Amino acid sequence: MLKPLAVLLVISIFAVSCVNCSNILVILSFPPPSHHLWNEKIVNKLAERGHNITVLSVHLSKTTPKNVHYIHLEKTASHIWQKAVFTLNDITLEKSYRLIKIGYSYMQLICEGSLLSDGFKTLQNYPEHFKFDLIIHDINGGPCLLGLLHKFGYPPLVGISAYKYTPELADIIGGHYFPGYIPFVSMPFDTNMTFLQRLENICFTIVDYIYRHYVHIPQRDRLAASFYNYTLPSFQSLEQRTTVALLNIHSATDFNIPLGPNVIAVGGLEVDEPKPLPKDLEQFISTSKSGAILICFGTAVDSSMFPDEKQQMILDVVRKFPSYNFIWKFGKDISHDNISNLLIRKWLPQNDILAHPNIKLFISHGGGLSSNEATWHGVPLVVVPFYLDQIQNSRKSVLAGVGKTLNVQTMTAKDLEEAIRSVLEDSSYRDRAKTRSENFRDRPQSPMDTAIWWIEYVLRHPNPTHLRPPTLDLSLLQISSCDVILFLILVLAIIIWIIYLLVKKLFKTLAFKGKLKKKNQ
Repeated sequence: MLKPLAVLLVISIFAVSCVNCSNILVILSFPPPSHHLWNEKIVNKLAERGHNITVLSVHLSKTTPKNVHYIHLEKTASHIWQKAVFTLNDITLEKSYRLIKIGYSYMQLICEGSLLSDGFKTLQNYPEHFKFDLIIHDINGGPCLLGLLHKFGYPPLVGISAYKYTPELADIIGGHYFPGYIPFVSMPFDTNMTFLQRLENICFTIVDYIYRHYVHIPQRDRLAASFYNYTLPSFQSLEQRTTVALLNIHSATDFNIPLGPNVIAVGGLEVDEPKPLPKDLEQFISTSKSGAILICFGTAVDSSMFPDEKQQMILDVVRKFPSYNFIWKFGKDISHDNISNLLIRKWLPQNDILAHPNIKLFISHGGGLSSNEATWHGVPLVVVPFYLDQIQNSRKSVLAGVGKTLNVQTMTAKDLEEAIRSVLEDSSYRDRAKTRSENFRDRPQSPMDTAIWWIEYVLRHPNPTHLRPPTLDLSLLQISSCDVILFLILVLAIIIWIIYLLVKKLFKTLAFKGKLKKKNQ
């Protein structure tokens, strides 16, 4: 890690040599490696444009441009591993309310680990007069480091996220999140839900809202405030200073939802032009008689974490497709009895492999980046999701007709074999994947160019109040108009009650007159 003064000297040198470039601070406290890969693409592109970038990050990049300087949040990941009290089985419970508590406990650990890091203290010790022209932060990491906004004189704030639009994001960047047709991120539902599905989805969203606002946020704010030696506004209000948010979403791969003008869809931003494959990989894929199949379950959950019986199940299924070559990303050495049509590697150039014309199928966990890459290259899927957005991504792939999905806890060798065989033998899956790819790719600008344009737009217009959604300044009651609806229901009830009383009185009057008439007769 570079010493603060050395970092400042290097930044100053570049600032002098570049008239139009800006000093930008990028805060990346969200630990998953795949999110860092996505964020790193933006950092490097900004550097290519001449900007001086300081990155406060959980991860350090192996190679960086000369005008990018990393400061390490060295305790964030280790703090989570030491303190976390949940397991992989816990987070694969897609409809468990425990997921809400687990998710916010994870966010609390990110907050605490980041604030304990020497990297945070390094930035805190920057001279008082030092200024950044812009701060970019990964919204998923939470606002605990956004006290640095005050430290550096409140420069404009841009949010980035390799994740989806969630109820929490609606609190931060505005917009409408309607649980009546927007499935909660871990729910395997479509937008057209049944009554019971809507009931379950709304209950989940309400519990999430209550826990977030009345348990998580107060705890988080008390913790974060204790690490700053100056008074700050609420951390939610700091988050809400986000002028523009760049999200990894697109209508071809995600449910269509109403977004404000400050939310920019840049799904697929991470997809690069494919590079040539290493010779051994190229030969293994190209020489496969019927085609090749890629197996990769992401960076957060490696195949080596599977129980032995699940690993053996995959090996048994591979043997049943001798005319296809399988490439499997596996984090450690595994005994596979020298299966001739199987190649196992600890790391694979996933995007480059998916771009190969002889790849016929991708067996994936359904993570956001993997789903984007498969969609971009038009590769059908068999998805085995573990948690959160992977469940929703897999559901969306099934609805689009580009793949099959399996439950990781209950799937058998027969289930996996049948799913693979049905996708391989039914050409409609590949046809629909190609159509989906065309819809995903065809845009007026590349997703990266769109992201950079908006970041530099905020540099040109540091206070774009015309983009701020009004929902950020309204209460939940006002946004939903529940008070108006309840008032109208009450008025209607009163009118019905008055009509009832009038009719009742009329009948009594008529009955009395009838009795009086009979009596007079």
